[in-house]
Amino acid sequence: MKKVLALLLAVAMVFVLAACGGGAGEKDPGEKNTGEKQVVVGINADYSTFDPAQAYEKSSRMILHEVYQTLFRFSAEDDSVIEKDLAADYTISEDGLTYVITMRQDAKAVTGKVLDAHDAEFCIKRLINLKGNPSFLADPIASVEATGDFELTIKLKQPTPAILAILCDSAFSVYDSDVAQENGATLDPATDSAQAFFDNNSIGSGPYTLVSYTPNAEAVMEKSETYVGTPAKIDRVVFKHINDSSMQLMSLQKGDIDFAFDLTASQLETLADENIIVRNYPTQDIFFLHMNVDETIGGPLANPDVRRAIAYAIDYEGLRELAGNDPSTPMNILPSGFPGYAGESKITRDLDKAKSYLEKAGYPDGFSFDCGAIPDMATDGIAFMDCAVKIQSDLKDVGITMNIQSDEVSVYLEKLRSAQYQANIGMWGPDYLDPASQLAFMPGETVGLRSNWTVEMAPELAELTAQAKVETDPEKRAEIFEQIQIMYSEIPGPVIVFVQPNRALAMSKRVQNVHYSSAYMLISHLMDVE
Repeated sequence: MKKVLALLLAVAMVFVLAACGGGAGEKDPGEKNTGEKQVVVGINADYSTFDPAQAYEKSSRMILHEVYQTLFRFSAEDDSVIEKDLAADYTISEDGLTYVITMRQDAKAVTGKVLDAHDAEFCIKRLINLKGNPSFLADPIASVEATGDFELTIKLKQPTPAILAILCDSAFSVYDSDVAQENGATLDPATDSAQAFFDNNSIGSGPYTLVSYTPNAEAVMEKSETYVGTPAKIDRVVFKHINDSSMQLMSLQKGDIDFAFDLTASQLETLADENIIVRNYPTQDIFFLHMNVDETIGGPLANPDVRRAIAYAIDYEGLRELAGNDPSTPMNILPSGFPGYAGESKITRDLDKAKSYLEKAGYPDGFSFDCGAIPDMATDGIAFMDCAVKIQSDLKDVGITMNIQSDEVSVYLEKLRSAQYQANIGMWGPDYLDPASQLAFMPGETVGLRSNWTVEMAPELAELTAQAKVETDPEKRAEIFEQIQIMYSEIPGPVIVFVQPNRALAMSKRVQNVHYSSAYMLISHLMDVE
């Protein structure tokens, strides 16, 4: 869910699980001594905060979606459907610039306060003003104002057909603004100090409340008694941070956890346990080689023919086999499942073409470059380091030496966001389920700039990007996105996508009614246990 990566990431510290609510080796970790229902999730978590205005990581949305409500949400049954959440109704002006949202009047935060338009106004303004990682999502918004106790008016800078999908993101969570301000929340980034409060408390109206968070260890949610929707059936959900997939597998087999989120393809193939089932879920995630086009940093990678050579040197079929679970390779930055998808990549491994492009670029004997990768990280069951080692081997066949830099998440993120990597293995899950989310890869946009790729370097593509952002006709919009993918491949852009995976989720057989969403990952409040 810029989504970069944005996106992506986890602390590399291995945590040995203690049994939660039972002794080690029990096959039922989900029953507390009080008889309450509990589920334990093992995940290589990438979250670093639960402040909605600051949290940007994919797995943070999984928790924020449960403890807060937003004005709109994606349907749990169909990610392509947008439903009203705190919104009861809305209207759109003829010019597409003004959205007047009538809010429901029965959504009560865990603090006891009925959430209204004044709360929504404060929360959205705080998101905009703090300039945190997810703040860019609000870039289309010109103003937000409570024009009534339960009427919110949002004005846009330009027509933005993706705005409802954007408002589904947890960054737009609505919470008790009075309690937030009592605990340090302000509209001034110089004085706001509420993040520590949000990391261990939730003041929203969702089906759960966050009761504790220990970095690199666990986050715990408990069922809210004030949620006005269908109550959650599970009383307590514990998210255990386990960055090693082998440890996740062992813990699942012992019964210490109910879900293992990050098992690799080889682990899933050998998994044989009558108490464990594996379910597959589609994703809109993409894995890619990300290259810096600033010659002072990227060196040879700034040369388009070098990027073409690398594209032909990569063994995509081998990488799909490594990923397992029937993945695909899209043409480039737009994954299947989105309108305007241009189909799978037509490029296959061709070492002769790769060598020809290297010679054309002036590197007939190859060259060397550095590539960052996170150790012990396996998102969607795909280990970043395994991908790096595989690509390293592929490129060696044409004389290119890829030196792998094993960087922990904090170092990785700093280098990535400051555009200092010569290259890196990246993964991206859309921030919101609309093709506009993928425009972050374009020149001058968030991910593009992490390659130092500016508008001046690809002005025609930048112009198409601008058109895609405002086009409201669905057919024309889809055509523009197809053109973007074709042009991106022709340039070529600084990202080579090699896998769009499916998510294989291993879980205890006792867990029922499991819903997995590309937007929110595991939807906890819908599940139950036998």
